Amino acid sequence: MMTAANRETAVLAVQTVKEGSNMGNRPVNRSRRSAGRGRYSSGRSRSSTLRRRRRNRRLKNVLIGLCCILLVVLLVFGVGKLVERFAGPGKTQLRKEGIEKLNSGDLEGAVADFDQALEKAGNKSNKASAFNADVLWYRAEAEMLLADYEAASHTYDLVAEQGGDKISSLYMKAVCAGKLEDKDQAVSYYREALGMEKEGVRSPGYEEALIAAGSACVKAQDSETAKSLYEEALNSGKTGEKLESRIYNQLGLCQMAEEDYETAADTFDKGYNALITGYKAGTWAELDQAAAAIPKEDTQGLTLLKELAYNKAVCLEYRQQYRQAQAEFETYIKVFGDDEDARHEIDFLKTRQEE
Repeated sequence: MMTAANRETAVLAVQTVKEGSNMGNRPVNRSRRSAGRGRYSSGRSRSSTLRRRRRNRRLKNVLIGLCCILLVVLLVFGVGKLVERFAGPGKTQLRKEGIEKLNSGDLEGAVADFDQALEKAGNKSNKASAFNADVLWYRAEAEMLLADYEAASHTYDLVAEQGGDKISSLYMKAVCAGKLEDKDQAVSYYREALGMEKEGVRSPGYEEALIAAGSACVKAQDSETAKSLYEEALNSGKTGEKLESRIYNQLGLCQMAEEDYETAADTFDKGYNALITGYKAGTWAELDQAAAAIPKEDTQGLTLLKELAYNKAVCLEYRQQYRQAQAEFETYIKVFGDDEDARHEIDFLKTRQEE
């Protein structure tokens, strides 16, 4: 039989075993909780890493895209430079070079550059082209200066076809016809262009066309048509003093061709007064004063003044006013310098006065 002492000893032993068993389980429980926290921590770290990788990939793609764009731009620029280098200058550069040659007097070189510019520009659609019309106008100017009037006339046709100023093109065709001494064609082009003008307007080329058509008529001994053209222009009221003086000079030549020297002398006087009024030299200014009023670079104005002065003196000679004519020629030489024709006239007039 188990005594009381032995029972007490057994109970104590059982309690000791339980306590030992409980002590052994605690580390296991702590380990599990620790493992649970570790699992949570590890999940957050992977998510952050994935976001960072995706952001880096996007940034990489953007950089690659920018590099591709830059590469394309560089390629296009480089190819353009290579094309320009091997294919030669473009149409705009050729136009510029043509104008420079035109202004420097290299007329054939200018025409060649303008032709190349037109070839570069092309016109496959046959539509009007402002660039082509502009280049063609310059080409026609060069052809005019080369005295290739037939080529210039054709070029002015092309200007109109390309949408350029049709009225001015017709005026310039009248000039070409006049230079070719085709008076009928010159008058026809001039009148056609004039009929297209708006009321009170005169397009570029009008003055040159009028003079060219009239001059062609005079050369063809058709003074009546020439006088009709000039008188119409004077009566239109659309001429300034400078153009008016030029018309009077041409009209006076028509009258001289008809041997109407008295009327011609009066017409030259009107032209002279219109010219000096235009340059504000004062009414009936002396020849030296009139010449001083015209700028030296205005060669057209000075040339017209010389023509009017010379023609006035010739009219006096034909009217047998020899002494006065001689004085006019001497003044002419004094103002404009020595002139072989004027010297010849003076010598002739001296012999007339000796008779």
